[in-house]
Amino acid sequence: MHVSGNTLACEYKSTLGLRSGNAVSQDFFGVSRVLDIVDIPWHLQYLENAIPREFNITADHLIQASTSLPYFAPFLRPELLQYAITSMKT
Repeated sequence: MHVSGNTLACEYKSTLGLRSGNAVSQDFFGVSRVLDIVDIPWHLQYLENAIPREFNITADHLIQASTSLPYFAPFLRPELLQYAITSMKT
């Protein structure tokens, strides 16, 4: 079953009784304000580090399974593709 990031964030917020989306952003990405851009997210390395290891979810997996980058990758020069991946992780 595939669960979107927005669904996960909403469940997390509801379960913990958080009132602010900024608190969820702080917990997930290490910053209190992030742009809600689903196609090209940022701070995925921080999110990977926050997820328990037994789930085997990496920033690379999130990029490949939950972003639109795999659709654009064939059209990008290799150095631009690597820049995009690095940018999403940091």
